[in-house]
Amino acid sequence: MTVQQMAHAMLNEFGTPITFWGEVAFAAITILNQANVRVKNTKTPHEIWYGKTPTVKYFKVFGSKCYIKRTDEKLGKFEPRVDESILLGYSS
Repeated sequence: MTVQQMAHAMLNEFGTPITFWGEVAFAAITILNQANVRVKNTKTPHEIWYGKTPTVKYFKVFGSKCYIKRTDEKLGKFEPRVDESILLGYSS
């Protein structure tokens, strides 16, 4: 229920099409696993499972502008090296 509500809020906030519900649910689960969401517990689920504190320095705002580096080998001198996109989730 928590993941569903979180994914629903993320979809509605940025007007993301419903076809991206899988990516949004995965992003919600990633956030919940690496953040402390329980009041009485001092450890995150990631910390309990792996025994080390998770790093969240790579977290960015869902729906924000991001740049994807192009790795095509045949880029010309004046061709763009990145593609502008919107952040929809985190890599596994």
